[in-house]
Amino acid sequence: MTREFKPAQGDPQPHGLAQPSEGELLIEVLCSANGLGTIRKVRVPLATTVREAMEASGLMREYPQLGEREWILSSHGRRIQASAPVLSGQRIEILGPLLVSPKEARRQLAAKRASQDPSGRRRGG
Repeated sequence: MTREFKPAQGDPQPHGLAQPSEGELLIEVLCSANGLGTIRKVRVPLATTVREAMEASGLMREYPQLGEREWILSSHGRRIQASAPVLSGQRIEILGPLLVSPKEARRQLAAKRASQDPSGRRRGG
């Protein structure tokens, strides 16, 4: 089965969200991996999976480094699977792997704060 994907460009509706034609869904694909911060609006056929929507957005071709490592997929802050079907108005978020665990980041911040006095100067010479 061949699917035709159309970028949602030149949409006349407010916020760029035109009504999709029958049998289509309008979604957004956002990539915030590797400091990219790119978002694309894409029209996809019904029964499209998250992986197909990612490919249709063009982000995988534009940023081939996304295919080199594991990424986290979410929709509106909730984890999703690449094989899940997309829903109308859904926002698919491609997130890069964590560089530092939240626990380690808190530890580093606490150590930094402990090494400074209230005026912001370093202690201990």
